[in-house]
Amino acid sequence: MLILATVLVSGVALVAWTALTKPDLEHHLALVPALPLWVYPLVAVAFAVVNAAMEEAIFRGVMMEALDSALGEGYWSTSTQAVSFAALHYLTGFPSGVLGFFMVLVYGVMLGVIRRRSGGLLAPWVAHVATDMAIFSILAVTLFRGGSDPLWR
Repeated sequence: MLILATVLVSGVALVAWTALTKPDLEHHLALVPALPLWVYPLVAVAFAVVNAAMEEAIFRGVMMEALDSALGEGYWSTSTQAVSFAALHYLTGFPSGVLGFFMVLVYGVMLGVIRRRSGGLLAPWVAHVATDMAIFSILAVTLFRGGSDPLWR
């Protein structure tokens, strides 16, 4: 249930962030190659699977395990990995900027809690894949509308 709640809240938050901040998505859209339309869903799934696997392995895997050893399982290791995760996304992440930092911080804490409760990386990875698919959907709508301006601009 926590996975579903995290995915739903993060999806709504991402749409709201895009609608309210009207970010310039040129940087993100430049990373999307020109491909036949039917290929985009495959690229989205592949990206989401690989990106989530890498970030979960680093932040909720290696980093959180090391922090647990150094600081003990609990608040400090969960929050420290989340701050690091948010810092990675600050400049060019989706979402980015100060508001994006705090959104990713909360999301990172939630993924850390999911990892704690599940006892492994599969559950946070599933949540992360779903959230990455939401991001790709926002970018796809923007791209196919013909610009770098978000749908709501």
